[in-house]
Amino acid sequence: MRAVPRCLPCVVVGVVLSWGPVSAAAQDSPSIGWGHRPVNSVDGQVLYSAWCSSCHGPTGRGDGPAAEHLSVPVPDLSTIAVRDCKFNFFHVQAHVTSERVRGEAMPRWRDIIARNYRNDEGRARMAVTNLVKHVESLQVVQVRSR
Repeated sequence: MRAVPRCLPCVVVGVVLSWGPVSAAAQDSPSIGWGHRPVNSVDGQVLYSAWCSSCHGPTGRGDGPAAEHLSVPVPDLSTIAVRDCKFNFFHVQAHVTSERVRGEAMPRWRDIIARNYRNDEGRARMAVTNLVKHVESLQVVQVRSR
């Protein structure tokens, strides 16, 4: 079992460190939740790298640098299609946009996405769609979605 961090800042530091170099403009921008900085993109790979890879890892296997500091195991996103016998796009999309928190370590992405796109629902929907498409591309076995 993984050790429980004594404080949330440990997780936040892991998330920030995994992003790599940050531009001066991004360093001055306010957090949009859980220590995440705004991302001016709707590209799924860019969003995944900025917001998801710190815990889920670059290939989705749950081996990101912050994962070892969490009190709960990080799900392997690369095996969703194997576990569920298909990649259910809408099920994954619902997880990303859910209002409920799935475990103590998972942020409320619905709120973070809304703040990131300043409640521009069109861009937010496009971003979520592209993010889920990127997660689909990480599957170890490519299967039909939807």
